[in-house]
Amino acid sequence: MFDSRYKLYITLCLFSCIGFMQSLAVAEENMLEEIIVTADFRDRNELSTPTSITVMTEEIIKSRAAQHFEELVNAIPNVNYAAGSNRARFFQIRGIGERSQFVAPINPSVGFLVDNVDFSGAATIATMLDVEQVEVLRGPQGTRYGANALAGLINIKTHDPEDQFGANLKAGAADFNTKTIGAMLTGPVSEMVNGRLAMESHSSDGYYENDYLQTKKNNAQDELSIRGKLSAE
Repeated sequence: MFDSRYKLYITLCLFSCIGFMQSLAVAEENMLEEIIVTADFRDRNELSTPTSITVMTEEIIKSRAAQHFEELVNAIPNVNYAAGSNRARFFQIRGIGERSQFVAPINPSVGFLVDNVDFSGAATIATMLDVEQVEVLRGPQGTRYGANALAGLINIKTHDPEDQFGANLKAGAADFNTKTIGAMLTGPVSEMVNGRLAMESHSSDGYYENDYLQTKKNNAQDELSIRGKLSAE
């Protein structure tokens, strides 16, 4: 009788250990990658940032095949845009922001930064070439970024140069004769300086048709983007 109880006890312990290990494995698989926000002058976890914020990581950008920031807007709450030409130039957050170059408010109320350089009111440059993540801060950011960020801030951060040589090449094609080809090269320039260079060519015939002019190239795109970056140690 004692032996059977002892065997049963050992069996239950073994099954408990197996179940516990499986739970740990599932928990590790479901562990979310930490997202670090850089737009408020200090690097900290997204969950500890007091501002209402949406972060679009590189994985999200690639999954949506986004070529320009305007193609991410549908996934970001409270953000709209107005086109300056065939690309979005002006953005609004919670309904506040510049809509045209000639309609009030003249000064942009949504700040737009690329690697901490202010491009407010000139967001047509917002390609997703070699972008690490995009941070959208909703609500006034004037104490940190001035009058251009009274409604919020859009911060685009590109990849930093690396101290090891690396390169990648991408190419894509889509409807309306859309073609994209790009390349990136990074590595040490000298013992103290690292560099990164990214280039991309994007063209499309557009999908609007002008019956009067008998043309389909009303919103055609022909873009060449080049981005260089240096870092010193």
